[in-house]
Amino acid sequence: MVSIEYFMSQLEEWECIEIYDTLRYSDRNLMESARLVAYFASLPYMKDKVEISEFMKLPWDEDATNFKSDTNITDGEIKKLKQKANNIKQMMKGKI
Repeated sequence: MVSIEYFMSQLEEWECIEIYDTLRYSDRNLMESARLVAYFASLPYMKDKVEISEFMKLPWDEDATNFKSDTNITDGEIKKLKQKANNIKQMMKGKI
């Protein structure tokens, strides 16, 4: 957490946005535990096997299913990364 002094005097705008975006995950462990207990308590009474994420949906379940990864890398990006790697390599050797 953030101290009140830091929050009032030094906090940057981008930090506020990050804190706000992660607030919904602050009690994630408690909610996951509750879901697990409820799932196993009702398991003997279920006719069909249901996945735990379908049994009780939580906000972060949607984040995991809606996550899209763009893994297409162009030749230009590869070239840029190789150039960056070479620059770092030379910098480590002390040539830059």
